[in-house]
Amino acid sequence: MPLFNTNESQLLRKIAYEPEVIVKSANCSRQFEFENDLNCWMFATNAINSFYVYRMPIMKIASFSIVTFTMPPDYYFKIDADLQQNLFPDIRVQFNLADLDSPIDNKSFEKLPAGITFNGKVLHAVPRVGFTSQTKLVPVTLYLAQTIVYHMSYGNSFNKIYENITSYEALQNFERGMANRYGSNNIGFDHKLTEHNSFKYENILLKSANDITIPSVLHTTYKPVNKFTYYFFDDFDHSPKSKPVMGRFYDLTSHTQYEAWNIFEDENLYDIPRSLRFKGKVQIADRQESFKPFNESSTYVRDNRSRIEFNKNDSSEEIPALSPKPETGYVYDRKQTRETLNQKSQLIKKQGDSHKHVSVYTPDNIGFAQTRNNNFMNFLKTITESIYKYELFESHIDTIQLYRKYTFDQTDLKSYYIPINIVNIFSRINPHETPVSHTSQFQTIKFPAS
Repeated sequence: MPLFNTNESQLLRKIAYEPEVIVKSANCSRQFEFENDLNCWMFATNAINSFYVYRMPIMKIASFSIVTFTMPPDYYFKIDADLQQNLFPDIRVQFNLADLDSPIDNKSFEKLPAGITFNGKVLHAVPRVGFTSQTKLVPVTLYLAQTIVYHMSYGNSFNKIYENITSYEALQNFERGMANRYGSNNIGFDHKLTEHNSFKYENILLKSANDITIPSVLHTTYKPVNKFTYYFFDDFDHSPKSKPVMGRFYDLTSHTQYEAWNIFEDENLYDIPRSLRFKGKVQIADRQESFKPFNESSTYVRDNRSRIEFNKNDSSEEIPALSPKPETGYVYDRKQTRETLNQKSQLIKKQGDSHKHVSVYTPDNIGFAQTRNNNFMNFLKTITESIYKYELFESHIDTIQLYRKYTFDQTDLKSYYIPINIVNIFSRINPHETPVSHTSQFQTIKFPAS
């Protein structure tokens, strides 16, 4: 019996993918082939339990993946032996759309050209159950890193000193260096910025533990932009302009530079509202006031030339205080009545030095420090209100992407939502058949209609 009813309307047809996973030893010189070989060693399967891709900008530098499937214990021991010798097995995970009209052996379907291929390294392997010498198959979870991301994580090839250069120009030099090393067809870069910092440094030293953290060093140490941004290496994009790895440098304080998907107005995007689910929201608030306005605080700012700016600001604040003239009252009980004083608390205004304090070191100059502080506070107070969580079932691989903005509220078609966290999930639909469905779980920030 086929997995889906293929006679149903093509407009409401479910989307399924046929997976293919091949794992081989790092010392195996053979190409990826769909066969099992203990000598070389190589293991292949098209029956996976699940595949998760975590794309978490702001929190992580790059995406990573987890795949779970069953294998004979001998192959797990091969993987474990390689990892113990600091050899990281190669893996290829491929997903192609399933042709639901062409079943094969009642277990799988013919593959269509549309799909995506992930090449990576196995960094860790964990068996999901205990097993003995009599066990024939054991489910194993493999933790993966994309091949180029893996090489950038332990490589240290970009130690440079630049003179009379902006931080943004230094970042562009790094990106050109990575494109030359790994090939412009394998790694690309996408910037969605409204502006960048024009301050020129006398010299910039680019030195880090590995190549992949250099954008973060520039981002935190030399401030290439004065707005709230992130830099993230993304390895799961299927768009025509994409590469296997994309370095994304995005500004979250503006939505004008993002690709708009109006899912309720574009007839080609009809399938998104059909399976979109709102999962709740989390309010954003600077509850501990980590960011304070310079003009409302006592500020201490030092720049890279050790110039110091310090100012104390007066503030008028309401504080609780007891009334200077308490009222007389009485307490009544069975035997006697006794007099008591009733002191009322009230709010009074107190004038004096602000108790708020800001201590800032800025690598460029004091004016840019205040600009960055104000931009981030504006982002918290006027741009964002909450993080909105969604889930999209049975969707295409490339539907939810970091470089797009979406209209998710049918009652408010002028407000856009930008993903800041995406988890792509492939899971088996039927335990006796190989196709998997794709689900996107993601978090967004909302840009209200202007």
